[in-house]
Amino acid sequence: MFDSEDVQKAKVLAIQKESYVEIEIEPDRYIKICSKCSNEEKVIVSQIYHEFSKAISWTYDDIKTYDKSVIQHIIELEPDAKPYMQK
Repeated sequence: MFDSEDVQKAKVLAIQKESYVEIEIEPDRYIKICSKCSNEEKVIVSQIYHEFSKAISWTYDDIKTYDKSVIQHIIELEPDAKPYMQK
């Protein structure tokens, strides 16, 4: 069952979904920014992107080298632990 709190959450999500604009930084590359930001703030975001563009990756292919220990998830188990399925 839905209650009034769920309806309110849905309204907030709907508002949040539509409250941004896309700024084209490069051809076919966009950054989403709050639609309530001023033009000055949009220019600042664009400048920051261009200043740090070498540090920003859009895909894994853009990353020249990466340390797997940073992006790889490992579940450590005790060596003699017997696996079991939860119910």
